[in-house]
Amino acid sequence: MDLEPAAAEADRRRQALPRGPPSLCVAVAKEGQIFVSSNPTGGATAWRPVGSPTPRDLFAVSCIAATLCAAGDAGGNILTATAPNGGGSFAATNADGSVQITGLSCPTTERCVAVTNNADVLTSTDPTGGSSSWTFENVVPFEAEGTGGSSFVGNALFGASCASTSLCVLVGAESRVFTATNPFVAPAPSPAGAAAKRGRLRPRTVIVFAEGFWKNSVTRRHRVRARFRFYSKQGARSFLCKRDGGPWRKCRSPLRFWAPIGHHALRVRAIGRTGLRGPSTRLRFRVTHPQQR
Repeated sequence: MDLEPAAAEADRRRQALPRGPPSLCVAVAKEGQIFVSSNPTGGATAWRPVGSPTPRDLFAVSCIAATLCAAGDAGGNILTATAPNGGGSFAATNADGSVQITGLSCPTTERCVAVTNNADVLTSTDPTGGSSSWTFENVVPFEAEGTGGSSFVGNALFGASCASTSLCVLVGAESRVFTATNPFVAPAPSPAGAAAKRGRLRPRTVIVFAEGFWKNSVTRRHRVRARFRFYSKQGARSFLCKRDGGPWRKCRSPLRFWAPIGHHALRVRAIGRTGLRGPSTRLRFRVTHPQQR
């Protein structure tokens, strides 16, 4: 019996695929280093560095074809190149990621999924289209009061793999596994009444540790540079911050300040677009000297 037209066409395309070793491999490393090779089994001399737009550490890369490679850095930025093996350099765009990109998968040249160590999922149907072409969703709230004193974020996602545009698997801390059969579906438009109702809600704030600073930080000096990022999924026109017993002050993300040795608390609240103040979100952390451990 003859195959149906769609199945016959799919079978023809599979048979037409080139055989043999891949013509392009890309590797990423610390301090924004990117290497490409058209002969990955040819030893160290077969790899060459290419231009990188970021000095930040790179942890994830995906190349679906020689016409699209995407990578993610420690600051939530997505790097893309459409001709990495032909001398084309990578361009960086902030994809609304709040923290470190830890996994990235592109099943086609027009579909990419990235995850962060704050359980954020970033998706795009136009990976080279800039920050506005990426959508942002948090799948696990930040666990500010994690146990065990680990320097790893308790809700982190560590990897993403999309076998096709209809199947993606994400893995993370606490043995979490997420699957999606339609990860690139566009959010349904909200009715006008629902939008007005959201405008009257008090926005909640999510605080996350930023690059290289964790719940328990150790320093041989008297203080350490604390770094935090925060955002509100309900939208906010501004934020207020309160450090330890100090007063509330206007602030913005990312927030950086010097924290001395001891126990500390950071409180942040969002101010909605209509002026309503959201509830205060508190995050505790500690700075210690090696002799105190």
